[in-house]
Amino acid sequence: MNLSTTPPPPRLGRRHRALGAVFAGLIVAAMAAVVGTPRSAAALDCTALAPLNECIPGGANSRLDCMAEWLTLPETARNYKRVPKPVIKCYEGDPNCDEDPDPDNGLCTFSTRICINNKDPRLPSCVPSDVSTFEFNLGGLNIDDPVDQVNKGNLEWEVRYGGLGSYVVQDQQLVFADGVNATPNLCSGTIQLFVLMTLGPDGTYQKARRRFRVRAAAADGRVDVDTFTYDCLPSRCGDDRLQNNEQCDDGNRINGDGCDQGCYNEPSPTPSPVPTPTPTPTATPVPTETPIPTETPIPTETPIPTETPIPTETPIPTETPEPTASPTPGPSPGPTLGVWSFGVSTGNSGPCSSSTLSDSSQIHASGVPGSNTTGGGSVCSLTRGNFSASANFQLQGGSINPADGKAPIQFLGARVVRVQQPTASGNDWLCLRIESNGPGFVDCDGGTNTRLSAQVNSNLAAAPSPPQWDPLWLSTVAGDTTAGQAQIPVSVKLQQLTTACPDPADASWTSIDPINTIFTTGQAQAQITNPLRCPNAVGFFSCPEGSSYTKTVANTASLNCATWTTQTSKTFQAPLFFLDNDFGGPNVGDMALVARLRTLP
Repeated sequence: MNLSTTPPPPRLGRRHRALGAVFAGLIVAAMAAVVGTPRSAAALDCTALAPLNECIPGGANSRLDCMAEWLTLPETARNYKRVPKPVIKCYEGDPNCDEDPDPDNGLCTFSTRICINNKDPRLPSCVPSDVSTFEFNLGGLNIDDPVDQVNKGNLEWEVRYGGLGSYVVQDQQLVFADGVNATPNLCSGTIQLFVLMTLGPDGTYQKARRRFRVRAAAADGRVDVDTFTYDCLPSRCGDDRLQNNEQCDDGNRINGDGCDQGCYNEPSPTPSPVPTPTPTPTATPVPTETPIPTETPIPTETPIPTETPIPTETPIPTETPEPTASPTPGPSPGPTLGVWSFGVSTGNSGPCSSSTLSDSSQIHASGVPGSNTTGGGSVCSLTRGNFSASANFQLQGGSINPADGKAPIQFLGARVVRVQQPTASGNDWLCLRIESNGPGFVDCDGGTNTRLSAQVNSNLAAAPSPPQWDPLWLSTVAGDTTAGQAQIPVSVKLQQLTTACPDPADASWTSIDPINTIFTTGQAQAQITNPLRCPNAVGFFSCPEGSSYTKTVANTASLNCATWTTQTSKTFQAPLFFLDNDFGGPNVGDMALVARLRTLP
């Protein structure tokens, strides 16, 4: 999908990226899916002596452990040699280990790095050489668990494109080919790993654990197998009772009051010294002159008596002012929703039916070559489920207006979402920078239409112009007025790269034109009237027939204002289009799509 401002050739000769890349772009362009940059560990490699070396070997064989180690936050407990143990524990909301700013959402967000070919002085019997392959087995990986999917995707991303550049295998099968990396003392970028707690029968969060088994192999056949365990524990910080893991407890989880959200003492601010004013020097007194004696005064004449004054008229009394009416007080603003932190649920790589739309992040289309009778096929995510965000999205909700039940909502800052191009041979990645384009709203008590309908006429005489998206095509229609319906205006920018995606603040985003669209929790419909149809057969299928392409996806999960910061498994979606896209060979056509984001957790 060409999102640049360069004018394309005439319509019939227009060509865009491969169909797979376009699919991947739209999947993430529909997403509104950890605040700030994760904190760095004390050192960026594993070459320091104990106890300054915070790298975790993670295995039991000291002759192999230097091949791959983890540099993680927080600092873990240490063994008798003062080497960190491979068990990382964190109480939810502890700012020293939980990168997620929400202290009570049942989620711990950890930051770690993978370091390879380490000359680690704590492991003198291990001689570093190279790493040729990595395999990640998340201790009983559940392929249907979105948390496991995201964790595995984040780990493999750093090995493939984050700088480690090794082969990746799964179940003894090669799934990604790059090369043998012999760079000494090399650490990856920061990797975010998530541990999600569950609610117990009493309504409180229960301790959760994720194990990560890492198998790193060298070109000479040596294998280093490490296991790292991450525990997320419910915190009792804020209950006004001091626990063993707390330094203080003032009955809340508010920062800045001397006891922070993790119940650690906060340093008192050093008062700025008040400068002592410099005294103003007193002037040297000037000696007074000797006074000249005054002359004897001349006697004054007897004053002429003044006339008796004419009495003034009695003033007319002013009228008593009418008492002003007291202003009628308006309704007090409702509660402030706060900040909801959520990640991106991966999608299914295979076909899906309309009955499974709520299961994951997906894309459905009309006009995709697939069926002459229905006007196009329906597909789920074609990214092999392999996409993620640079950090959790933060959706801020303002105060609820008691007059109409609405509260303003918008994303805090920009996030970059990365998606792998869904082709067997391509390794390019689509990088999308997503941020709010003005405030949206959530209707907490219902009654507001949030359905979106996008319609474009794609006939040969009036072809849409680049960037092939016009906000005027989008309109809100009647329907979906239940409580929790929402709309969020967003701005999306795209880059296609073979390297790691740049940060949201990177200068490379400046020159890219945005697509301004809207995410909705309601039904979304995309319709192309007079669509351009591919002239020949495409793959194994004939071109679709029909007067228009229409794809409609119903709403499935409204937002919840009562549990704003802890709500889970919600969906945002948007209608989009492929116009004049190259299916390969001489086949050029249109497609109407609706893309859906499912939030994680």
